[in-house]
Amino acid sequence: MCGISGIYSPTQSFDPKLLDKMVVSMKHRGPDGSGTWISDDGKLGLGHNRLAVIDTSPSGAQPMHYLDRYVITYNGEIYNYRQLREECKKTGIGFTSTSDTEVILALYHQKGEVFLEELDGMFAFAIYDKVNGELFCARDRYGEKPFYYHADFQSFHFASELKALWAAGIKKEISEEGIYHFLANDGVDESAPFYKGIKTIPPGHFIKINFEHNLLAIRVKSYYEINAASTSIWDGDHLRGLIQKAVQSRLVSDVGYALTMSGGVDSAINVFASSQVEKDPQTYGLIYPGKPYNEADQQDLLHTRLKTRHTQFPYHEFVSEDDFIATVRHHEWPIIHQSMFAQNFLYKRVREHGHKVLLEGQGADEIFGGYFYTQRAFIKTLWESGRKVNAAYHFFHWLQSRLLSGGLFESSGADGLHPDFVHSFKDKIHKPTEKTDFTNGRLVTLLRYADINAMMYGLEVRMPFLESSLVDYALHLENDIKFKKGIKKWPLRSVFDGDIPRQVLWQRQKIGFMTQIKIDPLQTSNNKGNCDVYFDLKAKLTPKMEFKKHVLKVLLS
Repeated sequence: MCGISGIYSPTQSFDPKLLDKMVVSMKHRGPDGSGTWISDDGKLGLGHNRLAVIDTSPSGAQPMHYLDRYVITYNGEIYNYRQLREECKKTGIGFTSTSDTEVILALYHQKGEVFLEELDGMFAFAIYDKVNGELFCARDRYGEKPFYYHADFQSFHFASELKALWAAGIKKEISEEGIYHFLANDGVDESAPFYKGIKTIPPGHFIKINFEHNLLAIRVKSYYEINAASTSIWDGDHLRGLIQKAVQSRLVSDVGYALTMSGGVDSAINVFASSQVEKDPQTYGLIYPGKPYNEADQQDLLHTRLKTRHTQFPYHEFVSEDDFIATVRHHEWPIIHQSMFAQNFLYKRVREHGHKVLLEGQGADEIFGGYFYTQRAFIKTLWESGRKVNAAYHFFHWLQSRLLSGGLFESSGADGLHPDFVHSFKDKIHKPTEKTDFTNGRLVTLLRYADINAMMYGLEVRMPFLESSLVDYALHLENDIKFKKGIKKWPLRSVFDGDIPRQVLWQRQKIGFMTQIKIDPLQTSNNKGNCDVYFDLKAKLTPKMEFKKHVLKVLLS
């Protein structure tokens, strides 16, 4: 993975120093090298920061040229690039490198935009065609890799991180609608971004940029959509095969890999599947000494059973004010979950131990109904369809899980906000579902956190549960299967029963990363902006809203 940037200014040449500034602003994303290319007329430039994972030789450097016609800057990994490369060679196409970047260029030249449907991977890239003057940009199916851009009638700027856009001189201005989405919802809607004028390529989309009739023309088109109408037939052996294939494909690397092993179901499945390919995988996990939610025992069970080389990092949860401010400012987008600080801590330690590639379990909750709101919606559907006995059965287990997690009572997302502010955006509340989580909801937010946290240290994070055939199969399983016997993610647990210790596989309580922010010092800090106008100063804020308020203060400063 890497960092990409670019400027397209078809009416006049731009200052090359701006492109250099964009690249320098993201040097953390590419510790293994950087490069720029500017067209002969000085009107288009591409920048690249390199994290070398596949083909670490100079032949894999970017921006990469192809047939003296195309130039690409690319961020990501195509896991099936070797198969695609062999298919290209059968048609007479030759290659000068062993990189997946060159495979993308060859396929684009051969097939055009439809080649995106063949890619198994995470990516964001821009390809410039010197012949027709078109800039083609694309993003992976679920938004694992970011692509931010700013466009007006005369210019187009893009980058992997917002700081590169600011470095190019794009005005940094926060949107009030973006603030509302952050405070009232559990995610930041990418269709209503936090900063004015900043857009993203939606997951599963591409854009084409041309200069027509003295204006910049941008066309956005989808190449992947989730078919909400289809239904998957339950087949445990098939699911097991899909997961094994997904994990195995994400082990491709010229620099090795490691896996997270938290003590939960999802990461345990990744570790088991990888151990079927390569013995003694390297694993990492956070532990919380002396805390009731410490999963050190579960990690030890997995370490012994799956024969891993396991390293535990003790995490003491509290984040200092300086670290809080630095992390929020580096993210630039609002941080909603305190757990992201624990994730940041883990990624930093993994990179310090010499690994560039890390496999994680993100995505399993989204496709197998691992969140409480998904189970709650299922219960509501059962009740309304007349299946009241089944609804009561699942409600009992849902209630039991909520009591165990301490999260029975939930407040409205807008509680504590100023009434006038709420009224201005009252129709903007985001209500997540399984399928919207894959287009513009919780998943995209979590993927953004993972990308920024990992690339802050030059670490590539891969997520096997986001392999497209696995996603399509799992999303379309009936909820009766996903919540069988009142157990969340029952399909995952059932197909690996016997391979993973039952104490881990069948535990009901989801723990995840735990972090506590020291609120008092943050309240007294003078190094933050004023955001009181958005809050009802007479209301007592929930801890979650209090946390969001402090995040907003930093972003407004």
